[in-house]
Amino acid sequence: MKRLSLFVSVLTLGGTLAAAGAGASLPPREPARAPVAPDPAAVHTLGGPATMGGAVHLDLRTVPTSDPSKRPGPPRGHAQGEYLEGQPGHASTAGRADATEHPLPADLDAGAYGRGDGPDAPGDILHNFTGQGASGWLPPDPVLAVGPRYIVEIVNSGFTVFSKDGGLDRAYTDLETFFAPLQPGLPDPWNANSFVFDPRVIYSPEHGKFVIFALARDDNNQNSYLFFAISSTSDPLGGWLLYWYWDPFNQDAWIDYSGMSADAFGLYFTGNEFFWAGGFKHSIVYSIRPGIFTNTDGSGWIFWGLTWNEPGNPQVFEIQPAVPHSIAGGSETFFVNTFNSSGDKACLWELTGDRGNAPTLIRNSVTVAAYADPGVAAQPGAALDDIEMFYAGALGAAYNQRKLFFGLNDDNANGASFYVSKVDVDTLTQDLARNLGTTDVYYYYPAVGLTTGVDVFNPLVGVTMTWSSNSQFASGAFKVFDNFSVDAAGAFWNVAGGSDTYNVYFNGRNRWGDYMGIHRDWSCGTIWGVTQFAPAFNVWGTQITELAGQAALPLACRLIFDDGFERSSTLNWSFTAP
Repeated sequence: MKRLSLFVSVLTLGGTLAAAGAGASLPPREPARAPVAPDPAAVHTLGGPATMGGAVHLDLRTVPTSDPSKRPGPPRGHAQGEYLEGQPGHASTAGRADATEHPLPADLDAGAYGRGDGPDAPGDILHNFTGQGASGWLPPDPVLAVGPRYIVEIVNSGFTVFSKDGGLDRAYTDLETFFAPLQPGLPDPWNANSFVFDPRVIYSPEHGKFVIFALARDDNNQNSYLFFAISSTSDPLGGWLLYWYWDPFNQDAWIDYSGMSADAFGLYFTGNEFFWAGGFKHSIVYSIRPGIFTNTDGSGWIFWGLTWNEPGNPQVFEIQPAVPHSIAGGSETFFVNTFNSSGDKACLWELTGDRGNAPTLIRNSVTVAAYADPGVAAQPGAALDDIEMFYAGALGAAYNQRKLFFGLNDDNANGASFYVSKVDVDTLTQDLARNLGTTDVYYYYPAVGLTTGVDVFNPLVGVTMTWSSNSQFASGAFKVFDNFSVDAAGAFWNVAGGSDTYNVYFNGRNRWGDYMGIHRDWSCGTIWGVTQFAPAFNVWGTQITELAGQAALPLACRLIFDDGFERSSTLNWSFTAP
């Protein structure tokens, strides 16, 4: 096996690290259960150790903000790694569970919603406000994370911090500026051909901290890096610890298609590697011990060369970590991948053991409802059906009490439906697949998350995405389900109405995005999503929305204060959502 190293620069650390964020609930513990016997060929992927030392300390208050709308020059982006060709799969729709179609109400206006002081029905809008605007990057790839008091939204290629009432607490911070303190320790000098992209952000309730992760690429020296930062406390406006990883043994490839998750057992990154000379190399999984959250143990393990347990053992593409909403019995962490063009299979990955000392990664295939890449999405105007939807497979996942949830797209009659798959990780069967779609409407980049339901075994399921049609410009949608049995958890909201055509080409493609974001609010039992829409001609924008969960809001969450004062100029004291 090859020994890999995780390199960081070491500076004097300022301040102390807080152990947990005040007010955040921890994922419920679940009973351990005997797992299904893995496929005999499951543990044939390559793996090796990764070690890490200290970190660079950064005080965010010393980092300048910027106005990305004033950035000169054409939009920035990168040549994306292409589909992995030759995967098996088919586009049959036979056997799909619960394929009832539900049209989205196109006439529902997005409004300024305020939180009342009483309970709200599940799926009701509590907050809905404009997020980060166009940053000069294509595509935006918006995601967000929610802590006890703050929301961190991140796009290509920077982040913004909001309070939960929608107040702007920190303007746009460019990621290249944010990660600049790492540059003196890199193998080669950072140069004009280098950039940071595909960012992710999470808030870990187990550790009470935010994590920002992004990929970095140096085209001049052909180096590819992983950059990540962990906040010192649950306050993202204070200190951060910055780390970087560089793989000296795989310098023939660069990393694309990021994924990130964390739980009580560690911190996880995923990606695809592509040869600098062109072509797909393999998918990778990085697992780091939980001591990274206190800067006491940065050792970890890396898996690469992942393949399916399907005939011919085809290579895995776009493996995604599942965000946990309960602590798995037996210390498992779950990942999932699907075929990238069409199919009726998902591959579930289970990581167990010591995350820094040869952990075990096993795989099993599961039959799911059929999915297929619809290609392009319609928008108003002749010959403008060209918003690229790009991908049919799972772009994110969530885990709770032995169930794995993830979203998939499907080709519909003159449109694109989506569905949420719920898979039992013990029986390796799909319990339910909630399919939504209607003729001539396109839904794309669904992000799936969980929040408070009737009990720990039945969480509410949230989905945020973009939608458009021949009569509707690209708009933002958000929906909460009550675990699929009946659709009684609230309206299908049009949270941000599109206003104009979007035709912005980069490398010959009208790319809308690769993913969107959704996050549970562990302090309030609600769910937040960020979606993308077209607010003006050839401009993308983002919208941040909070929907109610099953339980009544805690008293501390009925009004969100910032530094002792409510930012909103008006208060809504009604007992029902508008």
